Amino acid sequence: MHYKLLRFSQNDSTRRFVFQRVLGNRTASEQYTVIADVALARTFHISLQELPSLCSRLLEAGPEDSGSGTILLTDADLRAQAAANLSAAQEAEAKRVLRSQRGAIAAAKGIADNPPREIRSSPFHRRGNS
Repeated sequence: MHYKLLRFSQNDSTRRFVFQRVLGNRTASEQYTVIADVALARTFHISLQELPSLCSRLLEAGPEDSGSGTILLTDADLRAQAAANLSAAQEAEAKRVLRSQRGAIAAAKGIADNPPREIRSSPFHRRGNS
């Protein structure tokens, strides 16, 4: 079972997402509306593009036997998403730092392992001034 986004609308700072539950045999079932406060999402640095998937995950986490209805995306839901975003950003930064440290170590090791080469003359290199 999954939820398919059918449409959304916005009035002031409230965005309404309408989802349809699709059962395992691909038949459409009930419709659900999830209401999200856009201004509140922005205070948690959650982009508008993240809201539909956040709403879908909220529906998937709910009980399967619930009928169609309206669900409110709460402050706690947005806070949890903001914490997950922060954690992902910190993990990505840690990986980036580790890669740059590995690169610096490899470069330093490469310099130590490879002493400067003797400069050889080339047939394309001009000798003297002309």
